[in-house]
This record gives sequence, structure tokens and C-alpha cells, in this order.
Amino acid sequence: MFAHAPQVERRTSTIGRRLVGLLQFVAITAFGLPAAAQVVPGATGSLVVLADNLLTPTTVAVQGNVAFVPEGQFARLGVLGGLFQARAIDLNGAGVLADRGLRRQLPGNDFFPEGIVADAVSGDLFVGSIFQGTIIKFPAGSNVRQQFVGKAPNAALQRGAFGARVDNARGILWVCDSNLGADPARPGGTVVGLNLANAAPLVRHELPANSICNDIIIDAAGNLLITETLVGQVFRIDAANVLVTDSAQLFLATPEIAPPAAGQLGANGLAIAGGILFVSNTFAARWFASI
Repeated sequence: MFAHAPQVERRTSTIGRRLVGLLQFVAITAFGLPAAAQVVPGATGSLVVLADNLLTPTTVAVQGNVAFVPEGQFARLGVLGGLFQARAIDLNGAGVLADRGLRRQLPGNDFFPEGIVADAVSGDLFVGSIFQGTIIKFPAGSNVRQQFVGKAPNAALQRGAFGARVDNARGILWVCDSNLGADPARPGGTVVGLNLANAAPLVRHELPANSICNDIIIDAAGNLLITETLVGQVFRIDAANVLVTDSAQLFLATPEIAPPAAGQLGANGLAIAGGILFVSNTFAARWFASI
């Protein structure tokens, strides 16, 4: 995994917005703009560059007219030192905002952020670390961080924090708990439900052995959809079973979202718009729509 890390993203990347909606924007920006985007029949719109020269951005969380994008800096995996931060980008096109009060500084020289999510009700921001297994919380309007989940392995997360999703209807923060391979004693990937108020673990859904649980979304019916990146699959947890341990079932497996070659990564970012499921493929540098 580490040997391939510099290929996952360019050292500097572009953040763009698809004018037909922010959900597509989320899917596209999960690992930078695709090298060869697939045309979706009937889709219209254009791409607008919002910010250049970010240090390998990961996912994005939107608060009002501002997008917060963590700089994952995965091109330097294994090389510690330096600062990690979530950059604030104006969705109206003004680029990276210079106001230091909007910058979210992340702790430690091995944080390597991957997932970020905003609570639509409280306005709080949550940022997870793939190496520390921690989750940091920034209360609404504040750049003062709070520890929401301590370092793995602990009662909440056993490996590292990847994608996350706030589920206000159930009072849950869903997190992908996965291992990039740094610790063979803790392989696999799990969908973990944490109490949104106090981070107490509520339920765990183990994916198959040697999985990388990566991104999570919730559809209009309350079902969870999860990408598994190592094989390149999408799993689903039915709304009625989200609190029933180990209820994840295979939902989508197709060559288009599988890694293009051995040792590479496949399905990553997810979004739903207009009844269409969008899935990004990391090493294929493409995103796909399942109609």
C-alpha cells in the first residue's frame, strides 16, 4: 500500500464544483478531479475550478458557503513532520480563504486526515485520522479542536478513521474503521456507529476479511451504502438493520469500480443525486454512475 501511495493523488490537486449540484462535487473531489470522467447520459452542467495547489485533498465538508477540505498529504506517507490542516474554500469562487479564523489545524505529525464531515444540525465538523485512529471535533464556528475519539485501538475504533457520515435522524456518527496495512495485527474494515453526543460505540458491521471500508452515505430511505476499496465493491446496510451487528450485505460489484491492477485501489467516494449512485475509482482515476 505505501509503495503505491504517491500514485493515489497528485501532490497538488484541484478542487472543482459541478454546477448541477454539490453531491456530484463531493464525488469528484474525493481524490481530486478525474483524469477521464465518464459521461452520464442526460447530465448537463460544467466544472468550475474553486482552488488549486492543495496538498492532496481528501474529502470535503460544506458549511454554508464554505467547503472545508483536509490536506491529506499522502504523497509523503511514512515521512513524519509538518502540519496538517483543513483549508476553507469559498464556494462562490473566491478560492482558498485567507482568514486564519477559518483554518482548522489538525494535531500531530502523523495525523494524515482522510474523512471530514459536517453536522447539518449543529454545524460541528468532524475530522478523522487514518494513522492515529482518532476523530477530532471542531464545534460550529470554532477553530479550537476537541478530541472526540482517542487513539486506536480503543473501544470506539480499532484501526484508522476513514470516511464518516452524520446521521441526525438516529443521533449517530458513522465511521469507516480501516487499516492501510501498517499494523498486520489489526487487518480489515468495519462500519462503526458512534453516539453523536458522546462517541460511545453503538454497533459494528464487519466487512469481509482484508477489506478497506472507505466512504459512507445514507440514502433517502435511511439505508447505508459503503465503499470497500481493496476489492472495489459497494456494501449496503438496510435501514431496518443499522443497529443489528454485522448486517452489511454486498450491493454492487462490477469491474468498473474494481482496482485496475493487483496492488491498486478501487471504489472510493460515493454520492447520490437524481436517483443515480456515483462511485469514484481511485486508481482508475474515474468516477462512475450506477443507474
